[in-house]
Amino acid sequence: MVLALGVMSALLAASLIGTGQTIQKYAISNLISAVDTQEHAKTTKSKQKQQSKSRVSSPTWLLGIGLTYLGEVFNGLALGQASAAVVTPLNIVSVLVSGVLGCIFLGETLSRSQRYGYACIIAGVGLILVVSPQGGNTLGQSPDEILKSLSSFMFLTGFSSVFLVQTVLIYNALFRRTTIMLLTCICSLFGAIVVIGSKVVSSLLQTAATSNKPLSATPDAIPALFIMGIMIVGSIVIQEFFKQEALTRFSMTKFQPIFFAGFNTAAVLSSVVLFREFSTWQGLGGFLCVFAVAISVILAGSKLIQGAGP
Repeated sequence: MVLALGVMSALLAASLIGTGQTIQKYAISNLISAVDTQEHAKTTKSKQKQQSKSRVSSPTWLLGIGLTYLGEVFNGLALGQASAAVVTPLNIVSVLVSGVLGCIFLGETLSRSQRYGYACIIAGVGLILVVSPQGGNTLGQSPDEILKSLSSFMFLTGFSSVFLVQTVLIYNALFRRTTIMLLTCICSLFGAIVVIGSKVVSSLLQTAATSNKPLSATPDAIPALFIMGIMIVGSIVIQEFFKQEALTRFSMTKFQPIFFAGFNTAAVLSSVVLFREFSTWQGLGGFLCVFAVAISVILAGSKLIQGAGP
């Protein structure tokens, strides 16, 4: 029952996210056309600044943002009920929703090879779901146990490595050539940080609610929640900045599938490893082998989509 609620929340979240991102792309396309029509003489940089200002004042763009982050709220609820290895692949629904809506409202087209690409992505997701762990909270059964897990060497090392890689990627994106792969990597890693942080916050709140000991009575629990909250909000803001860059530069049908593949890889691997969702190394090894095959299929599908059309 708990797993079913998590799956339902994840499906609703993905539908909202796919719809919201399509609405954002629609608003951005209209703003770009308006700026290009009205301000031929301005430089590219000044046009981009004007587009950014107009974007914030656009009701359509704000509606898209609102729906996207309402979906993220439901994603957070889903992570409290099921493993990230189950919740994250279900975001395939957002790819399908944005692909269909992009064809209907944005004038984007799906070639035969792109359809094959979407089919490969769906097959890869199905394979991941078959072998994914079903459990919810594996950090501990009390706030004290969860805080002890967060201070482990593996958890701290993993988080530090992600932030170090992100620093290098952001530097390249800001000061060197920006590509769809670079933007995808940045957005995917920040998405993984949001997933991990949301899982920790959800686990802390759930264990506090089911135990006799209030969260305020646990040393360092409130500061940990505060730090995780700042980390989640900061990651969302930075991810959104680079996601808007990607939506401005590339079509929805191209960016969404490859972002989905990258986000799945980062979020599922980090969740399975950091949260120790397999009780044995053999189980983890078997999952990683199947997961590698599934991601290869998803990447093959993304390559078919990337290579088709403009």
